[in-house]
Amino acid sequence: MRTGAWGAALLLLCVWQTAEAIGAAPQKVAVVVGCNGYSSGWELLGPRYDAVAVADALKRAGYRVYTMNDEAKSPDGAADYPHYYPSLAHLRNQLPVWFAKGGFGADDTVLFYFAGHGFHQDGVDYLAPLEASLPASPEGVVSKADLLPLPEVLAGMVATGAGNVVVIADACRADAIQVRGVRPRNLGTSADLKAMLGPLPAGLRHAALFSSCGSGESSYAGPAGGGWYTQALVTGLGGASDADKDGAVTAAELHDYCRAEVVRQAAAASRRQVPQVADVPGRLAGLVLAGAPTTEPAKPGNTVVVVGDLARLPQRPPDLPVTSEDKGPAWRGELAQTLYNHLQLWGVYPKINAAAHYDDVGIEHPNYMGVCWAAQTGVMMGFPDGRWHPETASTRFEMANLARRYLDTASLEFGRMNQAIWPAYISQRLQQMGLDPQPANVQAVLAACGMKVEARGRFRDVPPDHWAYDAVEALADAGLLGGYPDGTFRGQWPATRKELKWLLNKANAYLEDLPGNPSRVNAAIDKHLDDPTTRAHYTLLRP
Repeated sequence: MRTGAWGAALLLLCVWQTAEAIGAAPQKVAVVVGCNGYSSGWELLGPRYDAVAVADALKRAGYRVYTMNDEAKSPDGAADYPHYYPSLAHLRNQLPVWFAKGGFGADDTVLFYFAGHGFHQDGVDYLAPLEASLPASPEGVVSKADLLPLPEVLAGMVATGAGNVVVIADACRADAIQVRGVRPRNLGTSADLKAMLGPLPAGLRHAALFSSCGSGESSYAGPAGGGWYTQALVTGLGGASDADKDGAVTAAELHDYCRAEVVRQAAAASRRQVPQVADVPGRLAGLVLAGAPTTEPAKPGNTVVVVGDLARLPQRPPDLPVTSEDKGPAWRGELAQTLYNHLQLWGVYPKINAAAHYDDVGIEHPNYMGVCWAAQTGVMMGFPDGRWHPETASTRFEMANLARRYLDTASLEFGRMNQAIWPAYISQRLQQMGLDPQPANVQAVLAACGMKVEARGRFRDVPPDHWAYDAVEALADAGLLGGYPDGTFRGQWPATRKELKWLLNKANAYLEDLPGNPSRVNAAIDKHLDDPTTRAHYTLLRP
């Protein structure tokens, strides 16, 4: 193990600790690493975005987060932010610098997360930095010198003096690729994890090592590329793993939740993946990773959302206060981030399958995740100059379009279908059946199924062929957004912070009492459209 960098960090640590404030709140610092762009046919799809999602979840949990991934390297190969690029040298140099910045004490927590390729041999886990020379076939051999041993990371983190040390690795631990210089040996349990923790200082409160799979197993990802384990990890950190509903997510609760979720997904895909955890001194239940314990009783209905579980609608987020300071425009970045954050307050965690590539919204930008979500939906995009312009005022059209997606995402996650999306949904069904999706036919289906939607075309400056027509009308149908007395919507006008808060508060009240669910809506539509006696009412589409 190289000790020079960690030794220098300890000197820096001593300087910081001399200025440690008495009674200061416990510090939580995390380094999050995602490695995607491996060569030799080993490129991965999801770790970079998994790392972004984990970083976002940890920031919400109060951590100061440093993120390293291959986004830090520009397409022309030049390292724009070299210390954020997860090469082996940068990992060894930057981890001790970042972890030593706080001057840690017994109440503080340092956390390291890694998503990428990994190996396990001779009882040791190895992480593959981005430039590791990985063989193109399972018969190949990878050099030990190209990999980062997990015990090295652990030893350096323990040396910071923090009372709580946490390592989370979403990486394979199979032995298909042999590591040159070590002999293969699988233990198959979490015993090897505990062995890697090694001898630890007596004053260390917790040293926990989480692994996404057992030794000899692989870590799998879903069709969109996101790792099963990290998806559960993000949801669990957001509160889904809080089994006793005391407001705190402990390491024990998080592991139990992730293990159950991953085992379930693996079984459904005829795979085997069993997450493991080890800690010293064996008190995972006392290690709080997110939230804070409370003695207040759980409020009725304030439960974690389970998709499709109609009996468990959560309590809506608190209303945003509208103050005299809310006179200015709602910036484009602020609009996207506000709606994205509120989805998560509902317990809905959108999967970000693609990063937003805009010159002015990098991965460390405070609106990065909101911009990623908005761009992924396709309803709010950047400008031709390759920039998002997050500090530019959003328009009422943009606010309506993104708020419509906010409603659709939240309502469908709750297992209920927002009535504002019924017209577009029925129009799509008519087209799939070869029937004319003209508005009159859509209205006929709505009427036949007992679904009430107000007449459209209420704003004279928003014609049916306008790109935001459906969103504006849908929000007006739901009573969430109105126009002006002269019958106009004025969608090109800037959206204000006051409007955004009013809209969001109304939308959350609306979401709290949605009228339908997909199974009932689909059954009504199917019954009507599949009846031969009703098909004659609709004109077949012309070739």
